[in-house]
Amino acid sequence: MTTGLTIEISEQDVELLVPTGGLDAGRVAKELEHVWRLYGRGAARNTGKNIVATADPYRVQITLEADMPGYLLKKTIDETKPDGKTSKTIVTELTETVSETTYRIHGGFTTDARTGAAGALAAKYLAPRQDAIAIIGSGNVARQFALAAQELFGPQEIRFASRSEQSRQAFTEFLEANTGAAVRGYDLYDEQQRRAMLESVPVLFEAAPLNAPLALEEIALMDESRHISSMTGDGLQHNFDEKVLLASAVVVDEEESARKNGELRFTPNAPVAGTVGKASLGELDELNREPSFYDSTGMGVSDLAAARLVAKVFTAFH
Repeated sequence: MTTGLTIEISEQDVELLVPTGGLDAGRVAKELEHVWRLYGRGAARNTGKNIVATADPYRVQITLEADMPGYLLKKTIDETKPDGKTSKTIVTELTETVSETTYRIHGGFTTDARTGAAGALAAKYLAPRQDAIAIIGSGNVARQFALAAQELFGPQEIRFASRSEQSRQAFTEFLEANTGAAVRGYDLYDEQQRRAMLESVPVLFEAAPLNAPLALEEIALMDESRHISSMTGDGLQHNFDEKVLLASAVVVDEEESARKNGELRFTPNAPVAGTVGKASLGELDELNREPSFYDSTGMGVSDLAAARLVAKVFTAFH
């Protein structure tokens, strides 16, 4: 490949690659797990993260940087949340250091895919069982999580809660078409329905903003060795009461970012048990016997994994 070449990969290009199977959730999870293990050993690194608030209280600008042998990554996100709905402009730049080829990947696929896969991998490592899962949200990240969960541990039951009947119908149809699980949807803002969703479930994946933090009383309805993957740690949201974290073994992408932008920013006294890198190496296996909480804030290493897969598949088909 020509030295110094820049290859633009549009959002439409990525959408055309998904049906080929090259970007299926199983491959994303496998690639992410590989890079997480490098991260756990210190061979893949997060080299920079900056979250800047703007004059608009619902807008944030994020930059992430990472590297691993042979690759550099820089990702920029301009994110707004008007009326509780997220809108993002994302550009991910992956550079192969030997050829000096840079892939500029546009759109949210790398973010959605790595976020969903990360939540499912955390459940695989930390939950004692994954036969039933609950999901808060029904958007792209929730879909990627469900697909990754299907590939990693094939839950028999999927419960989810979302804001509208229309979104519940659409997500139900998606889950029934793409998983082998029994599916049931609930109203996110109806407390009794939400409590029914959580009853005895071992895994909760949170990928949507809530109008108030979930209290420990509600979370305690889950299986006693529950696992929660909280995926909205962008410094703008607060979705779990501090007592939930204090009652759990907390696992993070990286501690500094979690304490600044995750749920941990509200619970400074909560200890951190380790990172997902260490969990991927089996060093946190003992945590699956107690409540655990993955306070994910996203990191460049995870984006690097997803971007590397997109670049591989794009190159193979071009």
